[in-house]
Amino acid sequence: MKVRWRRTCRIPSRLPTDDEAQRNLESFVTSLRQQSAVQQYSVGSSVNVDDLTAGTTFAYSGNKKRELMCNYFYIDKNFVPMLHIPLVEGRNLSDSLVTDRQSGFIVNEAFVRSMGWKQGLGQTIEGFDRKGPILGVVRDFHYKSMHNAVEPLVLIYYRQPVQTVIVKVKPKDIPAVAGLWKQHYPDTIFDYAFLDENYREQYGRDRGTMQLFSFFTLLAIAISCLG
Repeated sequence: MKVRWRRTCRIPSRLPTDDEAQRNLESFVTSLRQQSAVQQYSVGSSVNVDDLTAGTTFAYSGNKKRELMCNYFYIDKNFVPMLHIPLVEGRNLSDSLVTDRQSGFIVNEAFVRSMGWKQGLGQTIEGFDRKGPILGVVRDFHYKSMHNAVEPLVLIYYRQPVQTVIVKVKPKDIPAVAGLWKQHYPDTIFDYAFLDENYREQYGRDRGTMQLFSFFTLLAIAISCLG
């Protein structure tokens, strides 16, 4: 499954992590919410492959406790619907429920398969100083290269410091978002990237390799035809 990154930008490559900057995050997000040009937004960890957080996760099946290494995304309630990631079991995280923020988990189908469960909903897992139930299971999507099999993934509600803000906005409205950024972070350069362009660049090398391969294939055919 491909997640819909189109017309979605990530700002910036790194949010400032000092206490004052993180305190400004709430007011910046409030400004985004009030900006008509902003269609949707989400705050949490970066979605770049190089920035994935991996951690040991303990899953419980009956009286058995199993340990496995998983990739983690820190998300808010907007992340799953904003990127059109289908839920195949359960529900999304809610920011109005303290238990969701402190101990709720969403996992992907690969996680459920790795545990040998028929369903993941309601199973108890533990990781990153949290222990609680699986509230939802999302359909597998390629968060790494499409050359790789989809690995077990865990989504948990973010805690500060927040790394990234993802905003769905039309390219022509980027200056409006930049203006809001300047109001709240005047000493930090506004840096952004479109997620679809990031992924296009990621696979650019593959396209180049295939073109080169095709060229040499045609050359070999031409030489063979010459005898």
